[in-house]
Amino acid sequence: MSLQGPGPSLQRGQKRTPEPRRTQREMMPYVPEIEEEDGSFGETATRHSLTEDELSQAAREVGRLSRDLERLREQIRTERADHEHLLAVVSHELRTPITVVGGFLRLLLAEGAGPLGEEQRCFLMRAQRACEKLGAFTKRLLEGARVPLCAGALDLRPATLGPVFTEVAAAYREALTARELSLVDDIDPSHVARFDSDTIERVLSNLIDNAIRFADQRIVVTTRRLCDNGRAFVEVSVVDDGPGVREADCRHIFAPYVRGEDAGSEGLGLGLALCQRLVEAHEGQIGLAASPGGGSRFSFTLPSEG
Repeated sequence: MSLQGPGPSLQRGQKRTPEPRRTQREMMPYVPEIEEEDGSFGETATRHSLTEDELSQAAREVGRLSRDLERLREQIRTERADHEHLLAVVSHELRTPITVVGGFLRLLLAEGAGPLGEEQRCFLMRAQRACEKLGAFTKRLLEGARVPLCAGALDLRPATLGPVFTEVAAAYREALTARELSLVDDIDPSHVARFDSDTIERVLSNLIDNAIRFADQRIVVTTRRLCDNGRAFVEVSVVDDGPGVREADCRHIFAPYVRGEDAGSEGLGLGLALCQRLVEAHEGQIGLAASPGGGSRFSFTLPSEG
């Protein structure tokens, strides 16, 4: 009688021959191999495992760098707020004594306290000019600390740039005459933008003041319409025929407290930084380019209305 079971049949009294023992490698599931560039073979599972480890390590490193970057940003925001607060306090505290000194100087020059000799008048006029320079310095400090950082702080209304130009041109009439410069109005009255009038007057004033210091004969203020990523803007440009800006200065021209080599002794290097912050508060941009006829072309954009 034979017994049936898996494998070959056995007769009574016979013992099953044990099968060869399989190695651990033979018991593992089949893994296809691929040929490497050098002709050797490697298992795809091993390569996949290494890649996953590398990606995991890279993800952890990116996370760490992101946290470090956020800490640095917060530190910069805090330091900037402290710096602006200090500027505001210092400039505010200086304004009162400057106003008092300026008032007494005007009184003395008007001979309200008695007649003046020629030498006395000369001394007082020098003191008055120094007082005016200090007042202007303090004003720029205060302006730099009071810049609005968002559109919510602005009174945005649709308007043309013509009235703003008229105000600025009147304020700089004497300075233009002293340097024998012409200020040309090439503003298109059909170009309507949405902006805060007082704020953009400060921007245009700073740009024209900057142009007056470097122009040879004339300064032109012009506007044009343009489109960027589906949004319409009005571009305002202040173009002068001066020597232009050095290439080395162009990269940092809008950074606070940065002044070009040709800037002279006046100013804090805050004017163009102030312009940039004010324009960005309008969701616009400001930039510098060489003028085709020589000189500099400072341009900024404002959201178009209609």
